[in-house]
Amino acid sequence: MTWAETPEAGPGDDGARLVWAGPAEAAPREVVAAAAEPGVGRDAVRVTGPLLDHHVHGGAGVDLATSPVGDVAAWLERGRRAGVGTVIGSLPALPAADLASALDRLRPLWEEGSLAGVHLEGPFLSPARAGAHDRAALCTPASAAGHAVRAALRGRPRGLVRTMTLAPELAGSAALERELAAAGTVPCLGHTDADLPAARAALDRWEALRRRTERSGGRAPRPVVTHLFNAMRGFHHREPGPLPLLLDAARRGRLRLELIADDVHVSHHLVDLLLGDPALAPAVCLVSDAVAATGAAPGTRHRLGPRTIHAGHDAPRLGRTPASTGAEEAPLAGGRRSLADSVAALLRRGLDPDAVLRAATHVPRESLGAEACDGDDPARAGVVVWGPAGTRTVLVRTLTRVTPAG
Repeated sequence: MTWAETPEAGPGDDGARLVWAGPAEAAPREVVAAAAEPGVGRDAVRVTGPLLDHHVHGGAGVDLATSPVGDVAAWLERGRRAGVGTVIGSLPALPAADLASALDRLRPLWEEGSLAGVHLEGPFLSPARAGAHDRAALCTPASAAGHAVRAALRGRPRGLVRTMTLAPELAGSAALERELAAAGTVPCLGHTDADLPAARAALDRWEALRRRTERSGGRAPRPVVTHLFNAMRGFHHREPGPLPLLLDAARRGRLRLELIADDVHVSHHLVDLLLGDPALAPAVCLVSDAVAATGAAPGTRHRLGPRTIHAGHDAPRLGRTPASTGAEEAPLAGGRRSLADSVAALLRRGLDPDAVLRAATHVPRESLGAEACDGDDPARAGVVVWGPAGTRTVLVRTLTRVTPAG
């Protein structure tokens, strides 16, 4: 995939202006012309296809693991009108029967194209780094419960389960990874207690599987790190953990890095450094990790699969009751903002628009495999015109229908 460029550079621009997330030759004339529409693109900074949220459990009261399919469909439509046109829906750690039920419930949305696929965040996670996930649902791939989950995934149509977060140090992970590669599911390192050698071994296994797929004529997306920095070992100069290795692998083009840029999960200084690094920015994949409590009234209770969470004053938090005053102490349970709102906030902060928008369009699309090269039908997907200070106008489904957002 390449970037199309506008014919002329604006003041202070170098000419490399992102106008379409897809093959340059496939960029429709209508998309480029949208930036010049009266009242729409007069002050446009960039024009993109819709954003893609690579990791999102729901929002505004909707939980993908438990909500009725009609509620999920309505939530997806609201997201499209806000500029998030493609969603890989996330499910938390679930037992095999509940996982199978959730996949069956979401499958019609995937078949009709409303949902790009499913991300399984578990149940093969480290209990030491479980975060908001139900520890009772966690298991190793080699356990009886793990074999039941793996059996529940066999026979699913290719493309339904797009990605899976796993802790690669768990027993049976190598066999699981081979099954994921055969099914076209992208492995994501996360909720892991792996040290640097264990993480290196996993990346080497994944790279070997990618090469095998490519030698046979297939296309293997780069693996992913699930919400970098969160739910993994931190860095210490004597016990470095996996972070130096992961950053180096991303610089070398072997890995993509999910980042929750909501000013809660990761310091905004660190976000700025990553997106400002010309070697790392092309590997950054902005995600919301939004949950049912995201965008809900503070103090309200919601679901994250089997767990109860609430809308805290700063972010979704685990448990039924928020702290009455002061800083909240309950564990984080999800992202603070939608992807569209996070992107707008980064643009308002003055970050490089191309780096920000690439991280919310081009980089996550790689997980769609061969479909990532097809380009979206603009009459269905629409476009997003980004103005100064992160304002946006979303043209949904048809290029003549304008819905302001932000």
